[in-house]
Amino acid sequence: MAIQHGTNIFDWMFDRIEKIGGTVVIVLDEIDVIGNDDKVLYKLSRAKSNGEIENTRLSIVGISNNFDFYSDLTARVKDQLCEEEIRFAPYNANQLQNILERRAESGLQDGVLEGGVIQLCAAHAAKKDGSARQAINLLYKAAKIAHNGQDDTVTTDHVDQAQKKLNRDMLLEGLKDLTVQEYTTVLAVASLEARGDTPARTKTVYSEYKSICQTTGIDISTMRSIRDHLQALKLYRFLEGEKKTGGANGGERWLFELGVDLENMLAIEADDRFGEILDTIEMRKKANA
Repeated sequence: MAIQHGTNIFDWMFDRIEKIGGTVVIVLDEIDVIGNDDKVLYKLSRAKSNGEIENTRLSIVGISNNFDFYSDLTARVKDQLCEEEIRFAPYNANQLQNILERRAESGLQDGVLEGGVIQLCAAHAAKKDGSARQAINLLYKAAKIAHNGQDDTVTTDHVDQAQKKLNRDMLLEGLKDLTVQEYTTVLAVASLEARGDTPARTKTVYSEYKSICQTTGIDISTMRSIRDHLQALKLYRFLEGEKKTGGANGGERWLFELGVDLENMLAIEADDRFGEILDTIEMRKKANA
């Protein structure tokens, strides 16, 4: 049913709910994507008391992989929701294997999968977070690589290639969420790691960072700013850092190394994605301004 031009989306929704009547259950998948704007939850939870619906009982089911989602809601929404949390354990490798087998039966020709392909896809997904979606996506990517290479069967080598590509794509998207200065700081640590010079002190990272900035024309930030960026990147899991005490001069110092795969970082740079990442960072910065 189309929404007429000029109709308020909430008015339309409540009108439809009232016409259905009885008990209506609204299921919001990936509910955490609403972020800080939880207006829709507030409107739904207050629908009865605000007179938006009269003869209908309304329940809300929210589905999310983010266990911290509820804590991020505003106080007014928490007060309205008679929340009950049910947690489901991640799929294990055997369960993921069963899911993939059913998908393969309906989506792939018989005999196209080499032995061990489904088991490897399931193992990769189970090791990460037990996501059925990731397991299915991995199998799909492996089959696509085989198809593009005009191979008769999908092999475990195709799965390994697909996993590397997925990891690389995920890293690329993560890098695009950083600021220009944060991204350049990651590059500095990656450059040091490629030469075997990590774990590196903040001073060493800063020297490499300045060198990259001078080469690329990026404005150079202060040592203090880069120190802050290093700590933030450690929280984002792009870097690993360890605090050391003592030494020849005493005191404390931090040592940093990559928290992501160096091979993927080098592959992104080899594909000349530097400009693409910077362009995306700038576009997102302008959009959020």
